[in-house]
Amino acid sequence: MYKVHLDKELRLVRLHHYGDFVGAEIVLALRELILNWSSYSPEQPLDYYHRIFVDVSKSTRGTLHDSDNAFHHLESKKFIKWGFAGLWKMVILKPPGNTKKADERFKRVKEVGAWREFDITMVESLEEVVSLLDLPAGYEPAEF
Repeated sequence: MYKVHLDKELRLVRLHHYGDFVGAEIVLALRELILNWSSYSPEQPLDYYHRIFVDVSKSTRGTLHDSDNAFHHLESKKFIKWGFAGLWKMVILKPPGNTKKADERFKRVKEVGAWREFDITMVESLEEVVSLLDLPAGYEPAEF
């Protein structure tokens, strides 16, 4: 499950994923965001936002299900076609603790198709998110 938060001042899209991480939820959230953009931000075009913070730090369980299949390949090609490969910088905040599955998921998906064209990094701390997305020092994500 996920929630989307837009910070107009920081030009930041935050996808907050919580609960079990067992499928292609991040890709589905991004697709839903793009296809339904006008319901999220009717006053700003999508390309106004150039940073994406994907917060999976509250995910409770992860699997490798749907991490290396054709779905990711096809969806990545759609994102390229829509023109978003060079537009966004995405940083994914891993869940704390044992992250072997999260690391393996990221590796598998990043190697599939056009995802290689995207600027996506997975990190272990909020400080790394702040640094990589050039957010203000002391940035704290809003609670949903």
